[in-house]
Amino acid sequence: MTINKGSSRLLNGMLLLTAIVGGGLFVWREARTQAPLLRLTLFRQRPLSAGFAMSALVTAVVMATLVVGPFYLASAFELDAARVGLVMSSGPLVATLSGLPAGRLVDRFGPQRMAVAGLVAMRLGAFTLPRLSAGLGLPGYVSALAFSVAGAFVLTALVIAVRSSAAA
Repeated sequence: MTINKGSSRLLNGMLLLTAIVGGGLFVWREARTQAPLLRLTLFRQRPLSAGFAMSALVTAVVMATLVVGPFYLASAFELDAARVGLVMSSGPLVATLSGLPAGRLVDRFGPQRMAVAGLVAMRLGAFTLPRLSAGLGLPGYVSALAFSVAGAFVLTALVIAVRSSAAA
């Protein structure tokens, strides 16, 4: 939605409408085919639907961080591309280190408790990102990013657990 820096609202609206119509046509076609790519009846299961919705929200937050983050680092901290990449690599590092413990925590404490913990961690990371980076600089940015990523991986482990239980 950022083509022409928001000056072409008609074009942006048409692109959004095209995406919505395309999604609707996909759902309509999937409901009528014998071998669908996506079985729409799965969405009748509340835990699975909630898991998909949570997964979409987590993906939106993580992608927004990954897309906006480099521009913020380059402009606010005046980092060159190599340093931006170095700071942004802290996200995958945290993801690598938190994936297995997140899965074990979901197995140990259950999906509902860990859903709350994951959402709290993501919220804490997202809301403290501008404050910590303004107050503490790059260490603040990296620590807030770490909370967001760790929370995202707790929620990813949760979604996998929900999908596994729905498939069984």
